[in-house]
Amino acid sequence: MSLDAAENEHSALGNRVAAPNPNPRDQAMASETAAQLDAALAQLSERHRIVFVMARYQGMPYDEIGRALRIPVGTVKSRMNKAVGFLLDKLKDTT
Repeated sequence: MSLDAAENEHSALGNRVAAPNPNPRDQAMASETAAQLDAALAQLSERHRIVFVMARYQGMPYDEIGRALRIPVGTVKSRMNKAVGFLLDKLKDTT
């Protein structure tokens, strides 16, 4: 057995033990929050949304985002900060 296979098997078992099935209320709340986040993301400017999606959903580091978009890392950080602030404000308004 390879170390990678053992690690994947261990992670899968750990996920099953550590994450019991959520109850219907928790599932509904998570679904509602996801819908609210999607709606808030749609309201972001394209340049802020792209940076946020690349960082949070695609897991790209800021320097890689900067190279991909041909912008300085400082600009990536600034756009990310504004995007997160905007999203937090929008989600706060819905609770």
